[in-house]
Amino acid sequence: MPEEPFLSPHLVGPRFNGGIPLDVLNDLAAIPVLIETIAKQRYLEDHPNKQRAPKGFRDGAFLRLTGVESGSAIAVINLIADDSQYGLPKFSEDTSSYFKVARDEIVDAIASAAVGKNINLAPEFLWHFDRIGKNLREEEFIDFGKSNEEDQAILNKETRKKLVIASRSNEITEPVWIRAYVPAMDQKGMTIRLKLISGKMISANLREQHYSSILESFNAYRSSGKVLIGGSGKYDYRGNLKKIDSIDEVIALDDLDVPSQIEELKSLKAGWMNGEGEAYGSGELDWLADCFDRLYPDGFPLPYVFPNVDGEVIAEWSFPPTEISLSVDLGNQKGEFHALNVRNDAEEREIYDLYDARTWIEISQKIAYYANE
Repeated sequence: MPEEPFLSPHLVGPRFNGGIPLDVLNDLAAIPVLIETIAKQRYLEDHPNKQRAPKGFRDGAFLRLTGVESGSAIAVINLIADDSQYGLPKFSEDTSSYFKVARDEIVDAIASAAVGKNINLAPEFLWHFDRIGKNLREEEFIDFGKSNEEDQAILNKETRKKLVIASRSNEITEPVWIRAYVPAMDQKGMTIRLKLISGKMISANLREQHYSSILESFNAYRSSGKVLIGGSGKYDYRGNLKKIDSIDEVIALDDLDVPSQIEELKSLKAGWMNGEGEAYGSGELDWLADCFDRLYPDGFPLPYVFPNVDGEVIAEWSFPPTEISLSVDLGNQKGEFHALNVRNDAEEREIYDLYDARTWIEISQKIAYYANE
């Protein structure tokens, strides 16, 4: 039998203009698992004399990604019924109808969550959404088309959160990138304790391929060695990181890693300097840390970062006899660059719009000039 159209999720967002990133492709791979799980349950409901779905149930029909259409990426998932050209053994029943029922129930559940209706899919199925769409970013969504009630089934971070909450789970899985110390390591149990820059302690599961990198960081803990860890984290519904399920990447950080220094400023309370000085906004600090992380070149000299009572953040470099500072006004995203030669009082001042990525190139060029002067 020929392939038939089954499901064409439309991925929308800047990342999808050239195709589907592999991390999101992983999210899509969880959809057939959920469809098959629901299909088996519906089959059993129609066959109450059976304790479980027959061993060959999945051979009656199966799903596969057959293409990606251009534009914002459209993943074409087709349902393939029993056919010898695919090497499928003959099964006594056509199970494709149960796959279609399962597909419709999933689309209906997504649409209900998107428009604020009651979600009718059972919790034992909804927990699969902890995997589906977990790598979507804020500006991205997956359009699964229209439900049976003609509501649009849009899966984004907020819709996914509603579906996972409806599964009665207390946690949701999200991608995580954190900077941390490694104060404790259970080599037998392959777990570690991480101390975040804020001082919070969380646990993490360790994979064998990252063992040596983590061991180095553990041994460097007393000398304040930090790492950047990427992986999958468990969050509560208020956005608090509870633990790290799996570590995918470990990167040793420089002692002067700028985002780590900026993260430390979040702990400052109002009046932190003898009754003066306001607390910093977390979002504004995150913006500045992201600028340094993305736009300041690797391998360039790193600054020391300081707060000031006026609410600015000061980055300072020292290349004797020249002292350099970049005073960042977080509110209007402007930076004042100042270079002073302490021997002859020669100085240079420039105001930069730090929102413009090109200005970071100019600042970096100045840093390189003075560093090699």
